Amino acid sequence: VVKIASLHIFPIKGLRGISVARARITKRGLEHDRRYMLTTPDGRFISQRSHPALARLAVRMNVVSDLVTASCSITDPEGRTLHLPLIQEGGLSVKVDIWGDAVSALAGFVEANQFFSAYLGEEVQLVWMPPMADRPIDPDFSKPTDQVSFADGYPILVLGSASIEELNQRLTEPIPLNRFRANIIVSGARPWQEDEWTSLRASSVHLRLVKKCARCVVITIDQETGISGREPTATLATYRREGNNVMVGMNAIPEGREGEIMVGDKIMPAS
Repeated sequence: VVKIASLHIFPIKGLRGISVARARITKRGLEHDRRYMLTTPDGRFISQRSHPALARLAVRMNVVSDLVTASCSITDPEGRTLHLPLIQEGGLSVKVDIWGDAVSALAGFVEANQFFSAYLGEEVQLVWMPPMADRPIDPDFSKPTDQVSFADGYPILVLGSASIEELNQRLTEPIPLNRFRANIIVSGARPWQEDEWTSLRASSVHLRLVKKCARCVVITIDQETGISGREPTATLATYRREGNNVMVGMNAIPEGREGEIMVGDKIMPAS
């Protein structure tokens, strides 16, 4: 039986994720996932690719009554903490650039800007994607109405835990699942079986699995220390290479109405 083993929300692109027991699926992916992003003063996004020290910032969810009224806390290695609401109700309207997409965002969060700039040792700003922002998905793999948050390209990343277990059998030092920054981890499938799926249903939620995920240098970065190495990319390149990329996980797009999924939900995949 294929089930949801864990769910992960990344409130700020490039920072650590938060494990949650349940999540609402919206057209942009898991609610609150990658709606914040750090940029340079002129609006170009930054992530662990250029700033691996972001991995050392701890992120925690603070739930007041439900996710709508929740906030998150970001703590640096020295113990300094920033509290952020997961939904912003004001700010300065700006345009930011992510992978060539010009996207509307809200900025002007002075305390957050000071926190991240002091930690990174350079001037950066935090921006938030409001509901009216328009960021369509690659038309080769999507419908005209599909939308994505500040994620690299697709709303949701699905990964089978057995795939990483199989990878770890090939590695001298096993690596944790958090290297792959997936939203939905599934159990009960064969290693790499997710490659074959074109859709999956869990509870009332329907996802289209549209393409394998090409992985970048971030999977080589230890999500506790921010230190990078050669693995697991070197090993993956021996058997998961397609062209110039190594492939791990499946990019997914929500289909139909919004709904909620939970850890333990059974999944009905289709190939």
